[in-house]
Amino acid sequence: MSINEKTRAITQWNKTPCGSSTLKSKKGSKEFFEDVIRYRYEVYAPWLKKIISKEDVKGKKLLEVGCGMGIDLLQFAKKGAICTGIDLTPNHVLLAKKLFRTNDIKANIVNGDAETLKFHKNSFDYVYSHGVIHHTPNTEKALSEIYRVLKPGGKALIMVYHKNSFAFYGKVVAYHGILKGKFARQGTDEILSEVIEEKSKNTKPLVKVYSKRAFSNMLHHAGFKKSRIYTHHIMNEKRMNCVKKILPAAAIRPLESRFGWYLIAEVFK
Repeated sequence: MSINEKTRAITQWNKTPCGSSTLKSKKGSKEFFEDVIRYRYEVYAPWLKKIISKEDVKGKKLLEVGCGMGIDLLQFAKKGAICTGIDLTPNHVLLAKKLFRTNDIKANIVNGDAETLKFHKNSFDYVYSHGVIHHTPNTEKALSEIYRVLKPGGKALIMVYHKNSFAFYGKVVAYHGILKGKFARQGTDEILSEVIEEKSKNTKPLVKVYSKRAFSNMLHHAGFKKSRIYTHHIMNEKRMNCVKKILPAAAIRPLESRFGWYLIAEVFK
């Protein structure tokens, strides 16, 4: 990760911890964490908690690469996983540690870079990474590192942004690129950095998107045995409720499976 891109990422999420941009409660307070958890699993992505709840992690050594404030990691810990979390952003690490202390649950949470994981080979039974490695310049290296620290037979659940999605072609290309005229002066990569992530002033974190084929090839080259790759999440639940008034429920899941914003890979070593 270049110094400039690393600095941009740290600046972004130090100022606006992931999932906190719309919240008014004091950062680090009990109410703050309750609000973050409620927003994440009730408004933004109810499907995500359902996915986590199905994972068999009890008694397993689990690593989350890019743990943010530790919200998902806490769910795994409550299921009995022996949890370790790493994150590039110092403020994320501080908040994640406080979240676990608030819940009186133990975890090893440290500052670290997804491209150079400071763990021995074959250290973890399970590795989880949601919406993280598409922000690092060498995503292929991050995948190789996840593979390296995973035990033989271990499982990884990895999520990245999907290029062939409603969010990319609708929001980035059609709305910002064409309708708002940004393509006249900016490239797609720059627009992605400006409009996708929750924003603090003057921060433009690196954002990348992948087709299912490209992501599948990257996983294969890293050494993973692929189980399946699927897509999820067209928009947050509040907006989805509006869509549900127009479209029947039976039509929504096929749209998510084709145009969802997250590519979700379940893979094994």
